[in-house]
Amino acid sequence: MSSSPRKTRVIAVLVTLFGILWLSPDSVLVRLYSCSVLTQLMYKNLFFSLFSIPFIALDAGGWEKGWLASKETGLWAIPQGLLFTLTQYCFTYSITNTAAATTLVLLASSPLFSSFWSRLLLKEKLKWSTMAAMVGGAIGIIIVFVGNLALENTSHSKTNSANNSTTIPSSTSTSTMNHPLGITLGLCCAISVALYFTLNRHVSKIRPKSSQIIGLCLVGPMCCFVGLFGGAWHVEVPIDFFWAFLQGGVVGPVAFGALAIAPKHLLASEVGLLQLLETIVGPIWVYVGGYEIPPLETVYGGVVLLLTLALYFAWELGGGAELVNKNGGVDGDGKGNGIETVSQQGKEIKQQHVIAVVS
Repeated sequence: MSSSPRKTRVIAVLVTLFGILWLSPDSVLVRLYSCSVLTQLMYKNLFFSLFSIPFIALDAGGWEKGWLASKETGLWAIPQGLLFTLTQYCFTYSITNTAAATTLVLLASSPLFSSFWSRLLLKEKLKWSTMAAMVGGAIGIIIVFVGNLALENTSHSKTNSANNSTTIPSSTSTSTMNHPLGITLGLCCAISVALYFTLNRHVSKIRPKSSQIIGLCLVGPMCCFVGLFGGAWHVEVPIDFFWAFLQGGVVGPVAFGALAIAPKHLLASEVGLLQLLETIVGPIWVYVGGYEIPPLETVYGGVVLLLTLALYFAWELGGGAELVNKNGGVDGDGKGNGIETVSQQGKEIKQQHVIAVVS
């Protein structure tokens, strides 16, 4: 692999990391609202969609090109917007019904489901290194999902025993942040995120000049429709408008702007694996804010996921994959005529316009 493509990939990784780190306070911002989830989603996403519009022009290289790119996307923007809206609801309801760390670790499993949807719907082949990383990620997700459900069942058993005795149960005997609904919605969020990634890749391939950001501009109106239908327009505490502006107008658009542009030079699975970093940075924000301490099961699973991420990128960016390919490895023909993953698949990588999702 020549130095120029590798340098481009490193820059793309750094910009993607910036987007993820900028987005990481999102988890603690959800805790600051005093209004209902429907209300915060409505106002936050109205700001988000409004402030996402300039990034259409930035991504396309001007307002005129942005308009043409939006027209090129056409009706595909509707399912893109619907999937992102579904992700918003699953994420917010999950993070308000379970520990933030648990939601983020489950969300980090989206590359697993991205690989599944890509293979099932787009018939894409996976590299062996990606498949190995997916297996490592699956182990981490199993630890988090099964461990937290078991912890919740144990907490309920202790609470029932305490209620049947004369002893007054302590306030910490029941885990209020490990509700099965929150854990399940966290997994549903990962599945919808993965399907959203896959749809974006499909649209970028069949319509290379389309804009993947235009779908985000529809999220606000969609959440507004749901919110108004559910009677969520009333805000009692004015500070909630500020939180909505900060989360939807500052944190979200800047992060997604970076995450919409830089990943053009990375594989979708690599972008998904980079998202694993939020599983550790997001809970730190929540912990610093004094809201919760991550469950040990989530910490154990997060460590497995982060180790998977570190090993994967040490291999991919360190030249290990290139060495295997040149020697006719899994991606080669077995005769020493291997394919250099990035340089020979440049067109495919540029078409894989992925927007990382967590909000």
